Amino acid sequence: MTKTLMPWLITVALLVGCSLNPQSHDIIDVTKAEKIVLKKQQNQDQDRIHSLSIIGVGEIDGNAKISLILNDSVYKSQSLSGKVNFQWRGDWYSDEAEIRYEPQSVTGGTMILHYDFADL
Repeated sequence: MTKTLMPWLITVALLVGCSLNPQSHDIIDVTKAEKIVLKKQQNQDQDRIHSLSIIGVGEIDGNAKISLILNDSVYKSQSLSGKVNFQWRGDWYSDEAEIRYEPQSVTGGTMILHYDFADL
């Protein structure tokens, strides 16, 4: 069990260590499609958001796809199967980000998104 938790703990520690505003979202039922809207924290000024960091960790029994949407189009996408550990980082100038989770043949598992809207 320690071996399976270690990568997850390291990932979370890196995100928290590099950020003052980490947040998270659990995908409760990984067998169902979900549209997720990530939002900046209330104490952050919308005009000062300049980047977004998303780390996905978990385990998917089957196959799924997760996408970051920008202007109603897929901006970044990741296939998910088995142990999941991915990271997206980049410039972002909105106080919200849409994520689409689409299971294709998922029978179970867990998935959590850790994210941070960085501001000046």
